[in-house]
Amino acid sequence: MGKDIEMIKRYCFVTQSENKLLISSESPIVLLKKRNIDYLPKNIAPGQKRLGFMLPYSPIHKLLFHEIDFPLLMTSANLSDEPQCTSVEEVRERLNGIANYIFWHERKIINRLDDSVVQINRKKLVTYRRARGFAPSPIKLPPGFDNQQYGIGLGAEIKNTFCLLNKGNLILSPHLGDLSEGRVDIEFRSQVNKFLDMYRIDPNWVSTDLHPDYRSTIFGKLISKQKNIKVIPVQHHHAHLAACMAENGLPKYYDKIFGVALDGMGFGTDGTMWGGEFFITNYTEYERFACFKPIPLLGGNQAMRQPWRNTLSNLLSYFEFDELKHNYKDLELIQYLESKPILTMKEMFKKSLLTSSCGRIFDAVAAAVGICQDSISFEGQAAMKLESIVQKQSYAPYPINIEKKSDNHFFKHLNLKPMWIEILNDLQKKVSPSIISAKFHQGLSTAISNLIIETYRWKRKNVSNKNVVALSGGVFQNQILKNLTEKKLKKANFIVISHQKLPSNDGCIALGQAIVANAIIDNLKSQT
Repeated sequence: MGKDIEMIKRYCFVTQSENKLLISSESPIVLLKKRNIDYLPKNIAPGQKRLGFMLPYSPIHKLLFHEIDFPLLMTSANLSDEPQCTSVEEVRERLNGIANYIFWHERKIINRLDDSVVQINRKKLVTYRRARGFAPSPIKLPPGFDNQQYGIGLGAEIKNTFCLLNKGNLILSPHLGDLSEGRVDIEFRSQVNKFLDMYRIDPNWVSTDLHPDYRSTIFGKLISKQKNIKVIPVQHHHAHLAACMAENGLPKYYDKIFGVALDGMGFGTDGTMWGGEFFITNYTEYERFACFKPIPLLGGNQAMRQPWRNTLSNLLSYFEFDELKHNYKDLELIQYLESKPILTMKEMFKKSLLTSSCGRIFDAVAAAVGICQDSISFEGQAAMKLESIVQKQSYAPYPINIEKKSDNHFFKHLNLKPMWIEILNDLQKKVSPSIISAKFHQGLSTAISNLIIETYRWKRKNVSNKNVVALSGGVFQNQILKNLTEKKLKKANFIVISHQKLPSNDGCIALGQAIVANAIIDNLKSQT
């Protein structure tokens, strides 16, 4: 937090658009390009090209800056993944041993509220977290939807939000966090009940994710039982794309469009975990026509915390490990992987759940070039660092093959074997991680756009004549990948829509669930 714009400009470059955001009534955290300075602590956003700055937005902040003339490093009053403390007593209990002093106000905190986090990319707003200042401002239903429905979408497991449908408005809650942390789950249930009471909504239905073990799904079934209302499950990536369509105002009766949903993972309908998905879709239905070739999720949830597992799983999917040891015996990566329990991993490889996750591919490449190999501290850390090391983007893309699935010639897989051969060869040649990352981003964006272009040629009867492509999912928070993909698709005369006011991560899922449920119920009504 900086005292004023002038103070912030000592540390970061501030454009006119960014200045406008900083001084706005919403007063979000704005991610700004760092100046080349060395008088900030090195452990603030290590390895990142941007710093998050905000201005004082409450009287107590302004009073603090009467006494000091340097920025304050601000963080929420909570342990990692827990809700914020709302009382002095709670701070003493939860933050004992972390906080040296407590500075508080006598006014009670009624509702927990995180800071919103945004960025300007190519003069457009990008929202990473929609909370204080922006939520719960209503979003109008697009044309053609039933304005008389009342319902609730309960969102995903991580980056959870929930969304009320009330008199033609979509009311998305502020960011709540990861429901696997018990205290966040309790807060989530409390906030849902509080919002239903505050807006005086008696829902006709509740919409959830397909994943049966998500806390939001479990709570949805409880609400359904208590209120005797329908549960409408919505596939995770369909919800992503529906949220993108709704944010961009596409009416209910709009023709089917292309949708690309890339993220960490979401429950699929075929017994695997999806996360690199290509759909032809509208609000009520979707056809999945391609994905990244599924590979084993080595160790289940451990693969989400230990990037090296994703590297090993990718390599075992495309090569024999003895072959790798023979061809790349001097490679640090192979020596590093040999230090792991390979025999155990090979057995686990045979039994692990399959995933098409694009997020795990980023983890795999990051670990291959030495970024966050052992573990990460937060979701997306390895991918963020892989993006941040790119210095120049004008390199030839790594090759990624588009191939027909063996048992379904109408379904395509993106096969990464040629990409991994090139990465291993570049590592052997001591090519810098920055160049490898740039070639990876180029390769991914080229494969995505080529797949859409190729599919449009033979499926054009099933999609909108307007050639619209929606981009959603947490992977598209990566601005290099998003910009490259948009550029290639627009060059091929596609109209590309993406998120601005909503986060492309799981923070948009609840809104997608709510609008899909609305469309499904409306269609059922019209058929009776």
